[in-house]
Amino acid sequence: MFAYFYMTDKSEQARWLNDAEKRVVLDALQRDNAAMGERGHDWKSLFTNPKVWLLIAIFFCLLCANSTLTFWISTIIKDVGIGTPMAVGWIAAVAYLCGAAGMIINGAHSDRSNEVRWHFSGAVIVGGGVAMALLAILMGMNALSPMIALLAMTASLVGTMSAIPVFWQLPNRYLAGSAAAVGVALINSVSNLAGFGAPYVMGLIKNATGKVTTGLYLVAIIEVLAAVLVIIGIRKLTAKKEA
Repeated sequence: MFAYFYMTDKSEQARWLNDAEKRVVLDALQRDNAAMGERGHDWKSLFTNPKVWLLIAIFFCLLCANSTLTFWISTIIKDVGIGTPMAVGWIAAVAYLCGAAGMIINGAHSDRSNEVRWHFSGAVIVGGGVAMALLAILMGMNALSPMIALLAMTASLVGTMSAIPVFWQLPNRYLAGSAAAVGVALINSVSNLAGFGAPYVMGLIKNATGKVTTGLYLVAIIEVLAAVLVIIGIRKLTAKKEA
């Protein structure tokens, strides 16, 4: 409620900025708009906009891995041989701390280099694809190395979490104004269906096979698909930021 009355819609209305600071913000926005080119402003066209549905598909695929790890991480840790509840909790906490660090580092580097596609795709392929597939392989082996498996699990979590902040730079390449506001809500709402679907399917697979291995392979494939969709479907931003 406080933000509704305090925050402004335009930088020139920001009372906490002086005139020089307002000019800096306006110049930065103008450069960004020039670099992005023509973007949609009409929110009514979102539901028939193929780029919006492409972004929904990409984020849905990404959240399949993130949600699966969120709901099943304790089971994965137990299955690799860690049985103490306290140890399971600490290992999960450390893995998520590494993921949070990855989000900050990858997001900051993407912003500084003005590059999105490969920062997203690299994180998803290495983390969500390769690391998760390696985790599945290790969990399917009889001579399981808990340490290597936990490192693969952590790398998978870091990869999927690191891609999330980078993804949210993509909608602004195609949407602006009210279309951007509604579009972000639409993308987030529909894609978060993965938060229910992916863990549920993983549960069905575990009940049928007794293991999460097959489910991890499936999620790894879905993550690679997310990277392919970004590489093929998202245009490269050729304009460079001014120093």
